[in-house]
Amino acid sequence: MSGYLELARRIRASQEEFKPLLDGEAVADLQTFQQNRSVPLDSEGRKLTAAGFKPKERGGKVIWQRPDTGFWVSQEMALHLSKS
Repeated sequence: MSGYLELARRIRASQEEFKPLLDGEAVADLQTFQQNRSVPLDSEGRKLTAAGFKPKERGGKVIWQRPDTGFWVSQEMALHLSKS
């Protein structure tokens, strides 16, 4: 158990070390940029948007946030869930 506690302490210390960097203006600017980017939607994407799903582009692919749980899923899974 002491190994687990030591690992947890090291993780917390490293998070504390980088916290000022994560709260900086550059990260806020990047988040604003990512939120303001529009994702081009095809007919299936428009159906998902109408069903309440929210799109986001990650790694060149579009993923969708479920309106009921907030979890992110692929477009194929979102289409399947929207039909249910």
